[in-house]
Amino acid sequence: MIANAFQGIKIAVGILIFDAAITMIKKMKKKVFPTVIMTCASLVMMLVNIFSWKFSSINLMLIAGVFSLIVFAVQKAPGRKGGAAK
Repeated sequence: MIANAFQGIKIAVGILIFDAAITMIKKMKKKVFPTVIMTCASLVMMLVNIFSWKFSSINLMLIAGVFSLIVFAVQKAPGRKGGAAK
């Protein structure tokens, strides 16, 4: 009986994560890259929760942050010598 209760709690937490993701999508600016990062992170966290995988949400946030910084650095890389844009 207790195992079934915990299974219900696990599903409820997955639904709460999904609800938070939908709320965040509605409030954020409609740019493709941030939406993809947030959607992927939410999906991974929901799957981790449902399948009881041993993976920390902090690690997921760090991975997404590093990936975002790399993409930001590549997009903002100066195309001209000396970084001067005219």
